[in-house]
Amino acid sequence: MKILAAVLLLIFLTTGSAWSQTLLLDPAGEGGFEKGGTILANNWIQKNNQSASGTDGWYVGAVPAASAGANCGYIGPIASSGATWTYSELGNSGGTSIIHLYHDVLIPANQAIIVVSFKWKAM
Repeated sequence: MKILAAVLLLIFLTTGSAWSQTLLLDPAGEGGFEKGGTILANNWIQKNNQSASGTDGWYVGAVPAASAGANCGYIGPIASSGATWTYSELGNSGGTSIIHLYHDVLIPANQAIIVVSFKWKAM
């Protein structure tokens, strides 16, 4: 019986590492918004930052309360230089305002399961 328990413990200890998580975007470091005062300084890539309508842009700061750390990425009106947290939805011309950002991630080849999670705050 002791041998069976020892074998089961050994199997558990050697396979336990197969279930460990690999953190690719750390909200407090690489992948968060704590490295600098701009989207680019935090290694995020923004597209259409000054939307076709010229009304909205991406900013880094604590204007909306961050869920972790001191800063977050948010959309604000270009006219306020990010001092407010709003999204105009429609631009000055009445067309749709579309802006987005992303962060490239290199997923290791041995990852059998990938879980993506993030916090989204909307008005």
